[in-house]
Order: sequence, then structure tokens, then C-alpha cells
Amino acid sequence: MNVGENRGRRLKLALSRFAAMLIEEARDLTGFSYSQLDEKLGLPDGQAYRYSLYPITAKTRAPQAAGIQKLENRVARLLKRAPHKIVVENNSKLAEGSLFSDSHVEDMVGEKLNLRDYDALDFQLGYEYDWPTYRRLKYDPEVLLCSGEKIFELIQLGAHNRWPEMLRIYAWQWGILWDRGLPWLSRSEFGISENWDIEFVVAHLTAERMAAREKFCLAVLADGDGHLESFVLELYREMSDPDLVDS
Repeated sequence: MNVGENRGRRLKLALSRFAAMLIEEARDLTGFSYSQLDEKLGLPDGQAYRYSLYPITAKTRAPQAAGIQKLENRVARLLKRAPHKIVVENNSKLAEGSLFSDSHVEDMVGEKLNLRDYDALDFQLGYEYDWPTYRRLKYDPEVLLCSGEKIFELIQLGAHNRWPEMLRIYAWQWGILWDRGLPWLSRSEFGISENWDIEFVVAHLTAERMAAREKFCLAVLADGDGHLESFVLELYREMSDPDLVDS
């Protein structure tokens, strides 16, 4: 097995990218400064800023492979979303028609992976079952430049029409966004009682959506004629159903 220092070098870029994304997610949704995030996430002084530096500079820091899951769990707890298991994805194994397959997923990030036959640029980190990361939701691949507007700023301005479309669709997964006046994220529309704990609701919704993603992926693979557009449309319809939470 290729463990230890060599594995760490091969995953360094992937770990840095993912850590920077988690800090970006936390800052965009809360508006906290780097020093505030250090306190909220239990990090040493200056660490949130160092994690945020990507592309890598001399000041960039990233968690070790065994520590990136801890950072994910802490950010999830801060934002009141469900934490996801982080996996190592090997892009060199992606092939045409494998969009809905997990054949390119090596294993959980903390496992003793054999990476010796691949280059550091082949790897990226993602979520188990291909749950979309914050960066995938924020940045439209068809748009070269992102507006750079942070979610907490858009909420303060009431600029509901300026949200990136996929972030708007997935906004329900962050408990801190509920009860903030977002027109598409009201308890009444989802049939959720005012007395229900929002973290319980988010965990329930996430489990249902993950099951829905798996169902659609399997259907596309079995049919052989599926396209990403039809998958996203069906998923959006599933997620737009306000009757998903049992009364």
C-alpha cells in the first residue's frame, strides 16, 4: 500500500482545494471573519485564513488526510447541515458514460489507499454518493466568472433573484438559512411545524434527497439513454415537492 508521506503528497492539492472550499462555504453563509471562524470551528489562530488560500501559496495550509473529515463535520455543525463522508475521486478513471457511476471513487479519504500509480492532479475530494459540494453548487460551469456575491450579503439585501440557481435549489440543506425570509424556503411550504428542530428536518430531507439521487442514477445507468439535463430536471421536481416531510 502507498501510505504515509507519499500518499500525503499525492493528496496535498486535493486536500487544499477541499479545505479552501469548506472555509468559503462557511464564510459565504455566515459572514464571519477568518478569526471568527477560527473560534467557531475550534481552529488555531490564523488557520481558517491559511486553509482558504488556494491556489497554493507559501502560506497555504491544509488538514492531513485523516483531518479533513473533522473539518467537514465542524463546518456542517456550524451551518446546521448534514455532514457528508468525504471520498477520494480519481479523475483518470472517468470514462465516457460513467457520469452516474462510482467507478472513479477510490475510497474514504482516511483509508490506506494505493495511489502510487497516479499523479496528484488526478485526484479530487468529493462527497459519498456524489452529493454536490458547495463549489459545484455555487459556480456554474457555463459561466466563466462568478459574481462573487456571498449568500449572507444577498440575504441582507433581499436580492433573491441574484442567487446562483443550484444554490437556491439546495438552500434547504443549510439549517441556518431557514426562517430568514427566503421565499422558496418557508416551513409552511414544506409542511414543517414551527416547533420542529430544523437540524432534525434537514437531516431527514438530506436522507430523502440522497436516496432520490441514487434512484435516478441507477435508472439512468440501467436505461443507457439518460442525460444530465433530464437527471437534474427530475431531481429538481423531487426537491420542489413541498410534501416530502411526513406530517
